[in-house]
Amino acid sequence: MNLKLSYASAIKLGLRKGVIDFPLETIYVMIGEKCRNSCKFCSQSITSSACSNYLSRITWQNVSDVELLNTIDKVNDIKRICLQIVSDDNSLNMLKSLVINLILVSKNNFKISISIASSNIEYLESLFEIGVDTITIPLDCAKLKTYKKFKGSDFKEKIQALVSLSQIYKGNVGTHLIYGLSDTIEDFFKMMSFLKSNSINTGLFSFTPLTGTELENLPKPDLSSYRKVQVLRALIYENVSFEPEFNSSGGLIKLNVKIEDLGRFKKLIKSGKPFLTSGCDNCTRPYYNDSPGKELYNFHRPLTDIEINKCICEFLAGLNTNLNNLI
Repeated sequence: MNLKLSYASAIKLGLRKGVIDFPLETIYVMIGEKCRNSCKFCSQSITSSACSNYLSRITWQNVSDVELLNTIDKVNDIKRICLQIVSDDNSLNMLKSLVINLILVSKNNFKISISIASSNIEYLESLFEIGVDTITIPLDCAKLKTYKKFKGSDFKEKIQALVSLSQIYKGNVGTHLIYGLSDTIEDFFKMMSFLKSNSINTGLFSFTPLTGTELENLPKPDLSSYRKVQVLRALIYENVSFEPEFNSSGGLIKLNVKIEDLGRFKKLIKSGKPFLTSGCDNCTRPYYNDSPGKELYNFHRPLTDIEINKCICEFLAGLNTNLNNLI
């Protein structure tokens, strides 16, 4: 069985020379190659001319299932295996046997997550039944119009699959949203609120233009807008009471945090937690959307005090708020 490991995961498992200077508790594995779907932003899309060893801006190393199974349990601090499924003709056939074998060799009781673009509830339930901890069905877009433009026509089917699956496996179902594909901050607020109300986790990504894709010339979103989306997500999922206001363009202009929750809000944002990579527990996706040496959209490590203050400044830019004493 041919698989791919992310650059940092291969180093972590000793299958590639190199040094990683950040914690990595999740190993990222890609199953399949050259997807039959046509997402305009993805390097694995059927419409992409990008190298098949890329997913987002990360390079992936070929590895056999035997190599993975022989090394995965020799590293003691691995807490999760993330299987990212490319929708080709073989990946679904390989997936179940790989999950079973990973569970059989595990001595450290790591959890298994699967990111898969499927609406087949029966198949997804069968993955939970053999021991998968979390299943993510990526929406990527916050509304139907954007989904149709950049991904396809099965938005409602994916929403229904997420809701139905979450009713059975509450707390173990998630999705991904990519900010920067034309959805507004207000669109994200509405979608994340809906997802949270249905116990569906949200992993945030910033759009990253990739050479060889149809959107290679679309710019990245500005950091200030992305910080606002990150903070909104944190408030929604941490159950902080607030009633945001938006302008006619869907931009955030006011948070309106309830007085009784102001203390919790300030503690949350000063911790830097809203600006960390979001998704499954222990998931950091290092440099998935970011370039080394440049300011990070999603921090894969704890922030310094200086970085926290900078992120807060970016979040506050343009807001009509009395919370400027946060810094």
